[in-house]
Amino acid sequence: MKKAVALLISLIAVFTLWLTACSSENGGGNSTVPTVPTIPSKPDDGNDSSSDTPTESGHSILIAYFSLTEVISEGANASSSATPYVGNTESVAKEIQKQIGGDLFKIQTVRTYPTSHSECSKIAEQEMRENARPELSSHVTNMDDYDVIFVGYPIWWYQEPMAIRTFLEEYDFSGKTIVPFCTTMGAGISQSEGNIGNICRNSTIVKGLSLSTGRADNSSAVGNWLKQIGLL
Repeated sequence: MKKAVALLISLIAVFTLWLTACSSENGGGNSTVPTVPTIPSKPDDGNDSSSDTPTESGHSILIAYFSLTEVISEGANASSSATPYVGNTESVAKEIQKQIGGDLFKIQTVRTYPTSHSECSKIAEQEMRENARPELSSHVTNMDDYDVIFVGYPIWWYQEPMAIRTFLEEYDFSGKTIVPFCTTMGAGISQSEGNIGNICRNSTIVKGLSLSTGRADNSSAVGNWLKQIGLL
C-alpha cells in the first residue's frame, strides 16, 4: 500500500513538472507580446541634429512618400474641373506631419506615370515582373540626420511600387526605424512590409498602416496608429 501511494505521488510530481515546462515554452505566465512594435523615446545624447528640431517624441522624423497627383491644368474651367487634387498617399503623409511633426519628402521619378488607374496598372505590372528600379529625380541629402523614416506608397499589384525599392536601396538605413504606410483599393500592407524588411535587414520595421483609397478623413485612423507605435 505504501509503495502504491509513493508511486502515485511520484507520478503526480512528474506530471506537474511537465505542465510547468509546457507552460513556459508556450509563453505561460504574465508576460505578453505586443501585437504592434512600439518606438521608444530617443534618449538625449547631447548631440544636436543638423535637421529640423526633433519632434516631441525626441526623434528626428522624415516622412517620405510616393504619390500620384493629378494637377488640373492652368486656366481650366472652374465649373468643370475641381481644384488641384492631392494624391491619397500624399494626404496621409501630410496628416502624419500634422499630428507629430517631421520633415516631408516626396519621392519623385524621372518617369511620369499616368493618373489613369488602368494605364498605370499596366506599367506597374511590367515594372514588377522585370524587377525594375525606376530612376528617381528627388533625393534626400541629409538622411543621416533622421532616425525614424516613414515610407508611404500606394499598393500596386499587391505590393509597394518599384520606385520605393529604388529609394530604399539608395541609402543606408542601418540602425534606423522604418515605418511603412500605404493607401490601397483592397490589398493589405503585409507583403510590402516583408519586402521592405528584406531590403533593409539592419533596420527596425514597425507595423505599418493600411488605409482605403478615397477615405474622406484619415485623422482618427492615423492618430490611433501613431499612439499604438509610440509616437503620439
